[in-house]
Amino acid sequence: MFKALYRLRLFVLIAISFLINIDNIFAQEDASIQDEMKVERDSANFGDIILQKDTSNVYGPHTSFWVQPIDWFEIRDGEHKMDTSLYNFQRYDYNSRADYMYQELGNLSSAMTPIFYSSPYSPGVRLGLDSDKGIVAPIDEMKYYNSLTPVTSWYYTQAYQGETIVDVTFSRNINPYWSVGTRFRRLHALEMLGNQKINKQFKSQIQTQIQFNTRYESRNMKYKLMMAYDYMAQNGIETGGIATDSILTLFRQTRPSASLDDIYRTNSSNLFNNLTDAFINKKNQEFYLYHQYSLIDTSALQIFHEFRSTEYRNRFENSSGSLDANSAYYNQFSADGNIDFVRSEPGYKIVYRRFSNKLGAKGRVGDLFAAAYLNYARNEESIFYQDTRSIPTYPPDELFFVGLASYKIPFIDMTLRGQIKQELLDNLGNEYAVGASQKYFDVEYKLGSYLPSLMHQYFVSEYTGWNNDFKNSDITELRIAPRLPLGTGKFGEELFVEAFAELKTFDNHIYYDSLAAPQQLNEQISYNSFGVNLKYETGSFIHGLNFRYTQNQTDFELVNQLTGETFEQQAIPTPDYFVNYTIALQGVVGKVLANPLTGMIGFDLHWNSEYLGYGYYPVTQQFYLQSGAVDSSGEFISGYEIGGVPVLDFFINFRMRRTRLFLKAHNLLNETLQDGYFLTPNYIGHQPSFLFGLDWMLFD
Repeated sequence: MFKALYRLRLFVLIAISFLINIDNIFAQEDASIQDEMKVERDSANFGDIILQKDTSNVYGPHTSFWVQPIDWFEIRDGEHKMDTSLYNFQRYDYNSRADYMYQELGNLSSAMTPIFYSSPYSPGVRLGLDSDKGIVAPIDEMKYYNSLTPVTSWYYTQAYQGETIVDVTFSRNINPYWSVGTRFRRLHALEMLGNQKINKQFKSQIQTQIQFNTRYESRNMKYKLMMAYDYMAQNGIETGGIATDSILTLFRQTRPSASLDDIYRTNSSNLFNNLTDAFINKKNQEFYLYHQYSLIDTSALQIFHEFRSTEYRNRFENSSGSLDANSAYYNQFSADGNIDFVRSEPGYKIVYRRFSNKLGAKGRVGDLFAAAYLNYARNEESIFYQDTRSIPTYPPDELFFVGLASYKIPFIDMTLRGQIKQELLDNLGNEYAVGASQKYFDVEYKLGSYLPSLMHQYFVSEYTGWNNDFKNSDITELRIAPRLPLGTGKFGEELFVEAFAELKTFDNHIYYDSLAAPQQLNEQISYNSFGVNLKYETGSFIHGLNFRYTQNQTDFELVNQLTGETFEQQAIPTPDYFVNYTIALQGVVGKVLANPLTGMIGFDLHWNSEYLGYGYYPVTQQFYLQSGAVDSSGEFISGYEIGGVPVLDFFINFRMRRTRLFLKAHNLLNETLQDGYFLTPNYIGHQPSFLFGLDWMLFD
C-alpha cells in the first residue's frame, strides 16, 4: 500500500511539472506543429542542411510503409504509414485497445470473451477454443514492410502487478523488390490470489510468439508474393479464481452478514483460490502463403492462390498432489456432483490441424472491384486423455465458393458492396452480406448460417464430456450508422460524430450452461444496441466517447443442474449501458536537443452497468452462464454480477522524434467508491497501480 502511495505521489509530481508548461501548449500550439514539420524537413536534408553521415536523421516513419494481405487482395492503392500518434497510446493491452469490449480475467495473457456477441469469422469448420484470440497476434495482421532503411521497433510495458510486455519488430529490404521481417513478442504475469501477487518470482502465465514474413514484387509489378510463419507457446497455471462461496461460508461463521466487500478488503493471506497446481499448455503453428499474378495490366485481371496450414495444441492437466483438494471445484461442473478420476494426474490434450487452399481470379477496373474463388479445407482433430488414448473426431472437409464485389459511384462518392460464401459439399454453413458506405453513413446487412464448433459437438475427458448433434446457428445482423465528419484535428486525428443502431437476431443459439456444457436454444432471441461514437476537439482538448445502450431480449429459463433452482438468465449476457470517455490536452511542452517534445495529458474512463456476466471454467477454457450462488442470508441467487464500477485512469503520453512513452495511474477511484469488484465471477479487478510503457523506433 505504501509503495502504491509513493508511486502515485511521484506520478503527481510528474503531472505538475507537465502542467507548469501548459501556457506553452496554448500559446505555441500552431507554431509547435510547424516546428515538428520543420524538424522532419531538416532531417530529410531539405533546405540548406545536408547530413551525410548520420542517416538516422534521413529516414523515419515517413519513409517506412507496410501492407497486409487484404491490401493486395483488394488491390488497394498506396501503403500504410507507421503509427506515431499519442491518442490512446496508454492503452497497452488488447482489451483497452478494443474499447473494453471483452469480459476478461484480469491478467495480460488470460482468457477473454466478447461482451457483445459477434458472429464467427467465417462459416465452416472451426475448433471453438477462442478465449485466447484477443491475446495472440494473428498472422493475418502481420505487417509486411517496404522501407529505404532497416526498421526496428522496440515496445516494452511494465503493467499491473509485475506483468510485462516485450514486443520487438525488425524488417529490412534485401533490395527494392524484396523485404524480410520478424517479430518477437513475450507476455508474462505473476500468479494472483485475489488482486495480489502470490510469488514475485513465479510466472503464472508466459506467452511467447515468434513471427517471420517476407514480401516480393517483380520489377514489372505483375507478380507479388507474401509468405509468413507464426509460432506461439503459452504455459501457465489456472487458479479458477478465488473460492468465493467457500470463503464467504467461512467468514459467515463469525460474521453472518459477511459479503463480497469483506473479500475485497481481506488480505490475500486469508483468501484461497479454487485450484492449485492445475496447468495449461498451448502451442500454435501457422504457415501462410499468398501470391498473385496480373494477366491484364497490373490490376484489371489477376489470378491468385492462398495456402494456409495451421496446427493448434491445447493441454490441461492437474498434478497428483492437489487433485483431492481441487476435486470439490471440479465436482461443481459434474451432473451428479462427483467425478471418479481414473488417473492421479487427470488431463487431456487436443490437437487440431487445418490445411486450406484458395484459388481464384479478381480485378479492379476504375471504381469496380470483383473477386471469385474456391476455398477447399481439410480438418483433423484428435483428443488425447487417459495417457495415450486418442479419439479422432473426423471433422468434414469443406469446399466454399466465395464471390465479392464493390463499386464506388463517383458523383455521390458512395461505395456499394456485396459478398456471398456458399458451401458446396454439405450443410456446413453460408454467409451473405450487402452494404453501402459514404462519408456521411454506413449500412450493412448480413445473414449467416454457422456450423457448430468442434467443441460444441464433441468433447471427452475425465472432467467432463458430451456428444451433441446440434443444428447450424442462424444469425441476422443489421448495422446503420449515420456519420458527420469533422475534419482532421491539429495533431492528425480524424474527427467525427457517429450514431449507430445494431440489430441482431439468433436462431438455434448455442451457449454453455451452468455445468459449462454446450446447449442449444430452440427459439429465436435477439438484442439491439444503439449508441454514439465521437472524437472531437475543443481548443487544445481532444475528446473521445463510445456510448452504447442495449435492449437485450435473450432471456430464458435456466435451471441450475445441482440445486434444481430455476431463474431468468440472458442467453447472451450484456450490460444495459456501456461507456468509454477520454479527455486529453495535447501540445508541445518544450524542446530537447532542438527536437520538439510533444505531450498529452488526460483521463480515460470506462464504465458499464451491472449485469449477470459469464463465469469461466478453466478446464475447457469456456465462458458459461453462471450456475448460481448463495447470498449472505443463505438464499439461492442467480450468480455474481459484474460491472457497475467506473475505472478511471490518469495518463501522460510523450513523443520526441521516434520515441513514445506513457505513464499511467490506473483505477484511481477503486478505493474511493468501493473496495473492489469482479471482472469475472471469482476474478477480482485491479487495485490502483502505476504503469509505464515505451515504444522506440530505429531506422538505421
